[in-house]
Amino acid sequence: MHYLYRFPNGYGASVLAPCFVSNELWEIAVITWENDDKYLLCYDTPITSDVIRCCTIIEVNKFLEEIKNLPPIKNVKSNDA
Repeated sequence: MHYLYRFPNGYGASVLAPCFVSNELWEIAVITWENDDKYLLCYDTPITSDVIRCCTIIEVNKFLEEIKNLPPIKNVKSNDA
């Protein structure tokens, strides 16, 4: 399964669930949104400079919270405005 998250700070996350048959790890990538349908991988955050691989959904949630709490990207339009 592939999950996409979008946060008010302009960042988001692309999360790939492990394949239960092969015991792969969860994979999380920090992303930025170009528009409603297109996103880009982001390799220059304090969280990571690559894709994150982790073992548990608890770790996934920890990284999602960290991404959500990154300082806002300049020129991000907020839904709150």
